[in-house]
Amino acid sequence: MKRYEFSFITKLIFESNIESQHFMLRCLPGDYQFQKIYDEKITISPEAEFSYDRDSFENKTLSGTIKPKHHIFQYKIMGNALLSRYRSSEILDRIFLYETNSTAIGKAMEEFANNIQVEGNIDEKVFAISNAVHNLIEYVPESTNTKTTAKEAFYNRKGVCQDYSHITIAILRYFKIPARYCVGLMEGEGKTHAWVEYYNNGTWYGIDPTNDKFIEYGYIKISSGRDCLDCIVERGCFTSVNKEVKQSIEISAKVGEING
Repeated sequence: MKRYEFSFITKLIFESNIESQHFMLRCLPGDYQFQKIYDEKITISPEAEFSYDRDSFENKTLSGTIKPKHHIFQYKIMGNALLSRYRSSEILDRIFLYETNSTAIGKAMEEFANNIQVEGNIDEKVFAISNAVHNLIEYVPESTNTKTTAKEAFYNRKGVCQDYSHITIAILRYFKIPARYCVGLMEGEGKTHAWVEYYNNGTWYGIDPTNDKFIEYGYIKISSGRDCLDCIVERGCFTSVNKEVKQSIEISAKVGEING
């Protein structure tokens, strides 16, 4: 097993004051067979009372309200993780065999999938699919958003980790391989990252099509679901004297192995 330290800071900056902000955050790394979190510290600014819960996919959630006026909302999570090799034995929920709007596969994607050499065992098939998607898509920051579907990203041939994962998931499910979308923190990446888990003989394994590799260590999982919409980190609402309030976001993430 290996030990890692991590931090995840998100700052939302509003153009003008807001108030009565209600938020739900899906930003807390979970405990899994391969991952145990300890010494975790959570800071929210402005100060707020909050409660913990879990969503329908058993991801940790944190909800609260900030009533006073403010124009900056920040949350910070720091802690340590004890990681073994990335895998988790579970009974399969067959929902991960079915497409969603974000992961629907069209005719062009089917033709692409059918041209991938997917012979061999499941691991070899998964890597062939992930590798094909990795070589197909150009990584272009801010070229897509959470509403972008796998078909749209496939057509445009560009995207970010979300899109690599959506396309990979769509093709895996097309070949009847259960797959789910994951969000978390990755060693060497300065923001949140998305990857894929696939199911093989009773166990979920991880693969990262953006970086073209199977996952072993260095990834701290926050959440998983059918697609990115099940794993959105921050949701909420607020009131303001202005009908529209522009906002910007700053994200900083860090993962590093603890040696010694």
